[in-house]
Amino acid sequence: MDFSLDRRHENGVEIIGLRGHLVAETADLLSACVDTTLPRSRRVIIDMTHTSLLDQDGFAALLRGEHLARQRHGWLRVAGVHGAVQEVFTTFDGWARLGGNATLEMEIERATAQQAAEAYFDLGRAR
Repeated sequence: MDFSLDRRHENGVEIIGLRGHLVAETADLLSACVDTTLPRSRRVIIDMTHTSLLDQDGFAALLRGEHLARQRHGWLRVAGVHGAVQEVFTTFDGWARLGGNATLEMEIERATAQQAAEAYFDLGRAR
């Protein structure tokens, strides 16, 4: 199966980059990666810029990761959705819950701004 993933840390955000097909045969690999990432980071971005195919099992893995992130008072967003993957996001109404219409850079900027705002308000509460 044509699939790989990589994980990196940037500006306080864990980024999981996907390449290839996120489908039934590969969805568990993403779930396992998210499971090991969430205890270390409250903010996760799934970069789908290089993802060429997504099926309902792959989409379910994304939703599962987003649900786990919320349970841990964090968030999981998707960036770089395009092509055939867009059709799945539209069919299953993934845009509102997972994002996907922003570039990776835009999602990193959003996460950085959110971290700064949270730090500011946490500082105000400490006074």
